[in-house]
Amino acid sequence: LSGANTYTNSTTISTNGTLAVSNMADSPGTSVIGYGPVILKGGTLAYTGTGDTTARAITVAAGNNSGINVPGSVTLTVNGVFTGTSPGTILNKTGTGTLVLGTTGTAASSYFGMNITGGTVILNKNSQAIGFATTVNSGCELQLKSYGGQIYSGSTAPITVNSGGVFDLNGQTNTLYSLSLSGAGISGSGALINSAVNTTSTLTCPITLGAATTIGGSTSLGNITLPSMISGVGMSLTYA
Repeated sequence: LSGANTYTNSTTISTNGTLAVSNMADSPGTSVIGYGPVILKGGTLAYTGTGDTTARAITVAAGNNSGINVPGSVTLTVNGVFTGTSPGTILNKTGTGTLVLGTTGTAASSYFGMNITGGTVILNKNSQAIGFATTVNSGCELQLKSYGGQIYSGSTAPITVNSGGVFDLNGQTNTLYSLSLSGAGISGSGALINSAVNTTSTLTCPITLGAATTIGGSTSLGNITLPSMISGVGMSLTYA
């Protein structure tokens, strides 16, 4: 879709469908998907524009078949609420661009998690943003911003950072249910970092090493405090 559409109800993208959208702004007469919420029922919203901010809500069906694609060098900010569906939703973030879960709106559903297979996801809400299992894959980054308590600390929300992925605490403090770390991050930058200079981030949760792991590194400009147990039989830990 590329024209300015004015319908006011929801836009639903069903199983195996991909809807390419060039504009998601909320201003009257500018958005190609009208003014209503977006419902992902196993389909993918492929953003093709140059950068937008939207306050619309996005509801994602249960399972792990729905996705959002953001192209390289582009930032899409969603200030509305991402809502998952019982018993659990994992949204696939693809494309090398940046998806920001913005500051306004109430807390996300406890059923909402992510599988980040491309680019960066920035959590910039003032309340809960993630409430279900979330995985950061090789070449990808999950970053906290502005508020530490954005990831639910219950058993439905373990965080996994696979080899080549990065979890950036960015000066924030959080308590998680669990964290699994592997590898040395992107280009050896560290799988767990604090990129905020002259700050200390405290992360309280049991950490399991899934492979030889580096914490800190060339992009970790602040300090990290880890008060809980770190385990991983036969695994090595490097603090750089």
